[in-house]
Amino acid sequence: MEPPAPTAVTSPLRICLLGRFSVALGDVELTSLNSPSLRTLLGFLAMHEGRLARSQIAFTFWPDSTERQAFNNLRNALYRLRRALPESDRLLDADARHLGFRADAPVQVDVIAFRRALAD
Repeated sequence: MEPPAPTAVTSPLRICLLGRFSVALGDVELTSLNSPSLRTLLGFLAMHEGRLARSQIAFTFWPDSTERQAFNNLRNALYRLRRALPESDRLLDADARHLGFRADAPVQVDVIAFRRALAD
């Protein structure tokens, strides 16, 4: 019998930016995101629905760095984020030019829910 084929993430990733920062995958709170820089990057990606240009992210986070250093810093931060975030390959959409959450990833962000509630 073959193992089941990979499917979309079934447990939602819940990101709370209002109040105490917390991230949970399903019912499990993730404590691996304990670095302020990882939390900031995750929050930034979560607040911007869709994919962003890597250059925009790099220059937002490291505005005083050279282009090469800013991109290197982003690569390192993304590597650390992927290691700290379970199922990151199924949640994040990253290529050579863009970065963000996959459109079909079950990500719930309290700030976005709050914005939508205000708009309604």
